[in-house]
Amino acid sequence: MAGSGNYPKRRIARYGDIDRRDLNRLLDEARYTGSAHHKRAPMDYNFDPPVNPRPYKSLCDGGRIVRLVEARKLF
Repeated sequence: MAGSGNYPKRRIARYGDIDRRDLNRLLDEARYTGSAHHKRAPMDYNFDPPVNPRPYKSLCDGGRIVRLVEARKLF
């Protein structure tokens, strides 16, 4: 399935299409970085240069500010 949005190379696999060994490898390699355009506190994520959220984008942390440490734990 082709991706859309800001990352057109993204592919989404259907459940069961990836064997357990490959899935475990992907899980080990996955990292959360976030996007400055969707954060109310982009400085906490050390974005360089610091960027303010776009007014027309939804905020991932719209209900409350989610600090990087917590976001990585949730990921």
